[in-house]
Amino acid sequence: MIRIMRRNRQGFLYATFLALFLLLGFPSLAQARRPGLNDSLPLPSADAAQRTVRVAVYDNPPLAYPSSQGKPEGIFIDLLEYIAEREGWQTRYVFCSFANCLEMARAGQVDLVPVVAYSEERAQTLSFNRETVLNNWGVLYSRPGVKVESLLDLNGLKVATLRGDIYLAQLKEMIPNLGITVTFLEVGSYQAVFQALAEKRADVGVVSRLYGEMEAQHYDVIRTPVIVLPVSLRFATGKGANEDLLAAIDRHLVALKGDPNSIYYAILDKYLGTLRPQASPWWHWALMIGGGVLALVGVLSALLYWRRAVHREQALIQEVAERQRAEQALQEASARYRFIFENILDVLFILDPKLCVIEVSPSVRAMLGYAPEELIGQCLAKSDLILPEDLSRLRADAERVFRGEAQPPGIYRLRAKDGSLRYGEVTAAPLTLEGRVVACIGTIRDITERIRAQEEAERIAQQVEQAHRLESIGLLAGGIAHDFNNMLTAILGQIDLALMDIPEDAPYRADLQEARASGDRATQLTRQLLTFSRQQPAERVPLDVGRVVQEITKMLRRLIGESIAIRTEIAPDLWPIEGDALQLQQVVMNLAVNARDAMPQGGELTIQIQNIMLDEDYS
Repeated sequence: MIRIMRRNRQGFLYATFLALFLLLGFPSLAQARRPGLNDSLPLPSADAAQRTVRVAVYDNPPLAYPSSQGKPEGIFIDLLEYIAEREGWQTRYVFCSFANCLEMARAGQVDLVPVVAYSEERAQTLSFNRETVLNNWGVLYSRPGVKVESLLDLNGLKVATLRGDIYLAQLKEMIPNLGITVTFLEVGSYQAVFQALAEKRADVGVVSRLYGEMEAQHYDVIRTPVIVLPVSLRFATGKGANEDLLAAIDRHLVALKGDPNSIYYAILDKYLGTLRPQASPWWHWALMIGGGVLALVGVLSALLYWRRAVHREQALIQEVAERQRAEQALQEASARYRFIFENILDVLFILDPKLCVIEVSPSVRAMLGYAPEELIGQCLAKSDLILPEDLSRLRADAERVFRGEAQPPGIYRLRAKDGSLRYGEVTAAPLTLEGRVVACIGTIRDITERIRAQEEAERIAQQVEQAHRLESIGLLAGGIAHDFNNMLTAILGQIDLALMDIPEDAPYRADLQEARASGDRATQLTRQLLTFSRQQPAERVPLDVGRVVQEITKMLRRLIGESIAIRTEIAPDLWPIEGDALQLQQVVMNLAVNARDAMPQGGELTIQIQNIMLDEDYS
């Protein structure tokens, strides 16, 4: 911008002095000539040996391009021809695509490639001259009907770019950090970029600023406010080759750019349309006066033009700086969020309106065993990730989110990759863009262990409650058994006295004996109650297990119901054991009740009793 301001200021002063001198009638100054293409450093001698310089040119007007006659033209070509004439070089041009031109330079098939944007990555395989010829940047153009106001608007669009262009490399580096999806159409020239937009083969195209200003008017395209990567345009050659060519180019560029009246600025005027005021013929007095008036008008025009140019350049520089800062801030924010996304313990997810997974964090692998790539694109309604019983509730919750309502935490059962059941606490909220809900974003916290701990705590609480209930029942049963045993003792005592007093052949003696047997059974019942209440110590006596089981089988049939058949298999040679018959009966009853609960539809219960020798196989 400083050079443009300086050049316009020089034009303004030149026009002012020219008008004053013309009005005062100093004709000699009218002989001052306009700087032209012959201004130069000293030419080499006619017999100097000429060097052939092979130059690769690609189509990039107005910087370098083939003319309609097939000859190379452009700002870089005119500068190179000027330098070649002073250095005694003979130039030989070859036309190629941009990517092929760079490959030919790397392979040593050409000596120079004009109009190459400098970057550290390219400097690893190419050598550049040090002095910038022009500064440039990329500009995004769209076809009619496609609105692009920022890089985020490129999501889902196809972008046409020049193959191997530095702006393409910059976009490919930025796009992943923005979290958007872009399809690139790489073509061989900037002209092909505009043609792709005109033919609707692409939605957006990226070209250099200077090319767009020169050629966009010939195509049905719209310039967007989005710019990409300001760059320094220079000459390039193969890495470490032709250092003398680059040094000569730098030497001439420094001299030319330091002189505002040099051919460098004349060439820019020629291609970019920056005109200089010219003197009128000095020998015609009438035209001198008219020229003076025109010069004064030119002064005012130059002043207005200079102010507008300065304003435009300042605004442009400020816009570039602001966009660079905004893009840098966006990249930094994107990097921060990406770090959080990839390292958070909870599972982060993004769903589209169809409940299909757009994005999911790597922590899903630890929770469900899936890699993120396995889940992206899956629709929850068609997968087995969510149990069917929870799917309808998920749809209802998602509908509220897409209406713009935040969803309070809910618990869902999830099926892991190995088939195991996991519990997830899900929190979701709407993701809006320009006031419209476009997706659902949320987190899943693995609470499987918490749920299992709660279930275990509930089971233990039920067991404790059951134990308390049994303890209460035992206390009640013990009290009843004591009272009943006292009454039973009196009854049995009276029966025994009666049996002692009556003769053996008395007709009612058998009735008393039956009453005495029933009393004995009642005594056993009270002993069971006292044992249950733990108020009666166990009585360890020799027992025949087979007989004890046969006695309790009748009671078991009434206890477990008619839907279950009971079959006993008692070995004839059972060994006697030492134990309490009542406790043994209680064990068999408990086993039978458990078996009944395991066969709600009925079945067969087999009680098998045999001698077992406990050896290592049973230990």
